[in-house]
Amino acid sequence: MTAEIETRLYIDGQFINARSGKLLAIYNPTTEENIVDVSEADKDDIDIAVRAASKAFPEWQVKSTFEREALFLKLAGLIERDRKEIAHLDAISMGMPTS
Repeated sequence: MTAEIETRLYIDGQFINARSGKLLAIYNPTTEENIVDVSEADKDDIDIAVRAASKAFPEWQVKSTFEREALFLKLAGLIERDRKEIAHLDAISMGMPTS
């Protein structure tokens, strides 16, 4: 797999490292191979994320059904575009064989 994946936290519209700098290793449970190290959120990171979500909610709340639909369709398109990579990562993180 050649695609690069983002391993930092996504908070308030940007990717950031965990404040602690800690990483969480994700392993294939079958081979015990380290798949990737991701930023490990702690209480401070969660507090920041909750504040950001609370700040963003009023803007979301006033969006029309059609605006929300457009955003969800855009998200669905991105998931569809990257479905093979997502399926591969999901499979290896559960120790399942991939083709």
